Amino acid sequence: MFESIVEDSRPGGSLPTPVVVQGISAILVPRQLLSSSLAALAVALTVALLGATPALADQCAEANLIPTSSNAPQINAAMLCLLNRQRSEHGLGALSDSRTLDQVALQHTRDMVTNGYFAHSSPVFGDLIHRLTAAGYISRSTSYSVGENIGWGIGGLAAPDEVVNAWMSSPDHRANVLNGSYTDVGLAVVSGVPFLNTGGRPAATYTGDFGERSGPVAAPAKSRHKRRSAAKHHRRARHAHRVRHG
Repeated sequence: MFESIVEDSRPGGSLPTPVVVQGISAILVPRQLLSSSLAALAVALTVALLGATPALADQCAEANLIPTSSNAPQINAAMLCLLNRQRSEHGLGALSDSRTLDQVALQHTRDMVTNGYFAHSSPVFGDLIHRLTAAGYISRSTSYSVGENIGWGIGGLAAPDEVVNAWMSSPDHRANVLNGSYTDVGLAVVSGVPFLNTGGRPAATYTGDFGERSGPVAAPAKSRHKRRSAAKHHRRARHAHRVRHG
């Protein structure tokens, strides 16, 4: 199952204004583990993956490696290679691994698996903006563009190349991978899935956090009344943001 989100903040107002896109979910689990209500989604995803070319995976070491509790560094390296190969194929610059974003992604992935939910908003650590702010990657005075892809798979479908193929087959996830403004990425993989009995088969949950920071937002001086109005507007916007992707 996969979801994506993107946040964009640009100068032009007193505070950054996020724009949220909620991704379309797709299933990446063996058919025998699915309920009948999910079968159609599995078929749709299978058709999408049959059209994927293995050329990029062949160029990245261990792209077919199945995640375990001890090979996360190799999995993350394969994911970074696969994502940057996709960007290179589309004339985009490579993403640099960000230790800060790695930590944010790992915290969120562990939280999803441990607490049994699959979403961009954590009941403990908040939404993407809260998590990136807490980590110091962005602030209220930063102009930024950030996004997040999440996903999980079981058996062979938990391998990095399958995850990236699925992301590239979904418009919202693909948009994050091929966003030309992004310069940084943080990747994490954790063994296990947020829910569903895997029948003892290997399984993994992934998070990819993308970002770019353009420096502080220039905010003109305001009267006390205007500052209060801006603060109220920002609180309403943040509330709407939580509702849209919670």
